[in-house]
Amino acid sequence: MAQDIALRPVVDPALKDAERALLEKSADGLFPATLPLPEEPGLGGRTKADIWTALGASAVCALCR
Repeated sequence: MAQDIALRPVVDPALKDAERALLEKSADGLFPATLPLPEEPGLGGRTKADIWTALGASAVCALCR
């Protein structure tokens, strides 16, 4: 498959060296421009456990007031 091919990022030569190094170092988070955008996780990236933690923390804060 085309997705199994190891990809090398192409970085804009006008970028500063620090920004270029950061992009090249984190290339595993990049994907080919020919693919559709990845789907965003539900709940804005939060998990259901985050919801319960926030509810518990707000209850504790309310009681300590």
